Amino acid sequence: MKKLIYLIIPAILAAMIFGCGEKAEEPVKAVSFKAEVLETDPLLVKPDDGSAELSSADKIYIDTSKMTDEQSALTLRAMRVGDTVRIEYDGMIAETYPAQISGESIVFCEKNDNDMTIGWRRAAVIESEYTRPGRPVVRLDGDDESDTVYLLQSDYSNDPEVEAALSSLETGDTVYVCFCVIFESSPPVIDVYRILTAEDAFSEDV
Repeated sequence: MKKLIYLIIPAILAAMIFGCGEKAEEPVKAVSFKAEVLETDPLLVKPDDGSAELSSADKIYIDTSKMTDEQSALTLRAMRVGDTVRIEYDGMIAETYPAQISGESIVFCEKNDNDMTIGWRRAAVIESEYTRPGRPVVRLDGDDESDTVYLLQSDYSNDPEVEAALSSLETGDTVYVCFCVIFESSPPVIDVYRILTAEDAFSEDV
């Protein structure tokens, strides 16, 4: 019996030692913050007032190499100086000046306090001039079994570049539309924040 006990005790101790050495890695929890775009290439931002990131630095360079999802890629392509964006990263900030972080995703965000993000949808242009030039109707990707079409306008953003893009669309074009609200009417109205043609969205030459 004593011999059996002596054999069990070393086995338990060994299990405890090796078990303690193999500590499971906890997944890194991503954090995000709202910021104003100061430069687009390379991406330089100013964190929003009251954010923890602003207490580290008033300017932060963003490494965008990991921002490969479609929403991020489209946002980076259409982004301009002065835009408000929400950036997700791993929580690590390099204390240089400007500071540096490795971004994981980025989306457009409302400039006001409601913090609403502005996403992208793929769409097909059904009619290029519905009520007048520059007012096309589209069917959103994923709505193939629905008869719902949406009128595109830019009255809220009042953006000359968006207006020019809407006016240049032709029936049959595929576009990526960035918006956050659909207004109820007949047909429903999408107020466009940004728009990219399929050719421009992922072209290396743009």
